[in-house]
Amino acid sequence: MECFLHARAQEIVYGGLMALIIPGRPDGTSDSDAPANMNFELLGSYLMDLARELSNDQLLKV
Repeated sequence: MECFLHARAQEIVYGGLMALIIPGRPDGTSDSDAPANMNFELLGSYLMDLARELSNDQLLKV
């Protein structure tokens, strides 16, 4: 873990932030019902919306 954090520290600007996403689920929970998977779906949706918005902005500038 120390090696991982040291390597990431080389990549981040001074005072920058890093988010660690560590998935997990309670025993007996199916993969599709796991809260971590729901969070990834939500994050994916946000990223797709952002990509569409940026793509539309670039199309308007051309």
